Amino acid sequence: DRIRGRCEVPEGPPSCADGAEDSGLIALLARLNHDGRMPLSKLSEACGIPVRRLRRLLPRLEADGRLVLRTDVARPYTPWPVLAWYFLRVPATQLARMQGMFAALDEVRMAAAGLGPANAILSVWLRDLGDVQRFDTTLGMRIPGVSVEDRSVVFRSLKHLGRLLWPDGRRGATVE
Repeated sequence: DRIRGRCEVPEGPPSCADGAEDSGLIALLARLNHDGRMPLSKLSEACGIPVRRLRRLLPRLEADGRLVLRTDVARPYTPWPVLAWYFLRVPATQLARMQGMFAALDEVRMAAAGLGPANAILSVWLRDLGDVQRFDTTLGMRIPGVSVEDRSVVFRSLKHLGRLLWPDGRRGATVE
């Protein structure tokens, strides 16, 4: 229910009960998307919302689920530099039960249900290319009934979360 509530689209344009104009709120969210660490004084200047009001507004937007803070890391700088996508066939009667099993695997960054023969999709971070085969084996041993339909290794991501990425994986320009 908590997740479903965050995904609901409100009727009409965004607004705020404490007096932020719609255009100011849109500008605020756009500025935070560009630089989530921008000081309140600069946010105030860029969006036309007084600092005192921003201090009340930001926690409210976060509590309402309209502002979600996310921290990510450039994968090449982690001990898990290899990204692989797994497309799995899971018995439909077992899919809900297996979601928890997928989440318990350290390598899994995202798990989703899909349609078609590959009805479960995993995004996994691995230590090296050899771990692709080892992860296949781990899946088979720890989660009986799952079969790997396909897998893909991503050698370089060009874009992530609306940002172009430099060749070393760090954030570059915002894509509009």
